[in-house]
Amino acid sequence: MNFKNIISIRRLGLHIKKEIYTKYRSGLIAIGAVTGILVVIDLLPGMLAGKPQIPNGAFYTIFILLGLFFSSRAFSEIHDEQEGLRYLTTPGSELERILTKLIVTNLIYIILGVIYFYLVTFLLKGMNLFFFDVAGGEYSFQRDVIKNYFVLHSVFFFGSVYFKSYQTIKLLFSGFVIFIILTIYSVINTRIIFGSLHLNGLKGGLSFGKYPEYFQGIYDTLSFIFRWVLVPYFWSLTYLRLKEQEV
Repeated sequence: MNFKNIISIRRLGLHIKKEIYTKYRSGLIAIGAVTGILVVIDLLPGMLAGKPQIPNGAFYTIFILLGLFFSSRAFSEIHDEQEGLRYLTTPGSELERILTKLIVTNLIYIILGVIYFYLVTFLLKGMNLFFFDVAGGEYSFQRDVIKNYFVLHSVFFFGSVYFKSYQTIKLLFSGFVIFIILTIYSVINTRIIFGSLHLNGLKGGLSFGKYPEYFQGIYDTLSFIFRWVLVPYFWSLTYLRLKEQEV
């Protein structure tokens, strides 16, 4: 088997270039809208109380939600008959198609997001000093935000190739249902193991401090699955689903 039939750096570069070219307009619109929102959130407390505050929390929320929205639309072309035919017949392997979308919506998005964070922070500090003689805080980009986005991205990335329409809404609804199921399972599991301690619903008298090893084990297991299992799992599902679409 010729390795170039699986992946070609030249073809991959052309795919990435084309992807950026077709999506940069919507990206610029999003940047303008986000900047406007952050400026308003920053200046409003300054105008009302004379104490502006750089809205880093709002930025992290927008960063994740906006990235997940773009991720959920990564393979929107394949769900349109004409666009899908054009996309799937463009020279390139399944691996190159996956890597292109993955690099643009994950790696490049994260890099540009971090750069934008420091640029907008610099802008807001300048505005705060000019209008209120106060910088409004010192912040650095939190790495945990990137880690969480990296994992959540894989789920929405899979949804973009699996759901034909309303990908974001369907994924959010599915996530809510899964959360409810896991919550019910956790409550039932705790009742079974510690039933003799009279756990009355979610407001029972169980002291988790008496059993730190048990709950620490659950936390460590869930953390391991969240950070190291979900990502390759959903990437693999995305690859397999795309192969089915090509067939």
